[in-house]
Amino acid sequence: MTNKHRTTFYVGVTSNLPRRRLEHHDEGSKHFCGKYQIKDVIYVERFDRIIDAIAREKQLKNLHRDTKLDLIRVVNPTFSTLEPPFFNYEPVQNDQQARHADAVSAPPIE
Repeated sequence: MTNKHRTTFYVGVTSNLPRRRLEHHDEGSKHFCGKYQIKDVIYVERFDRIIDAIAREKQLKNLHRDTKLDLIRVVNPTFSTLEPPFFNYEPVQNDQQARHADAVSAPPIE
C-alpha cells in the first residue's frame, strides 16, 4: 500500500484485503498508515498458506526501497491504485515471483 503521492509504502499480510484496506482508511494519525495517509493498494501477492505469506512479508520488509519499487513495476508499472474487487487483479504467479525475486535479490518462497 502507498499514499497518493507514492512516496511512502507499507507492506502487510491479511486474509481479507478489502476489509484491511478499509481499516487503513479509518486509522488515526497515531498509526503508521493513518499518519502517512497510506490508503492505495498498488501490489498484491496471493498465497495459499499464511506461513508462506508471512515469510514473504518478512522478505519484502527487508528489501531496499528501490528493489521493492522494481518489484511493483513488474506488474504495475504506473503504480495505479488497485480497486476492489482485488481478485480481478492478476498478481505475479509463483514461478514469475521466483524468477523476479532472484532478479531483485529476494529469495523466493519455497
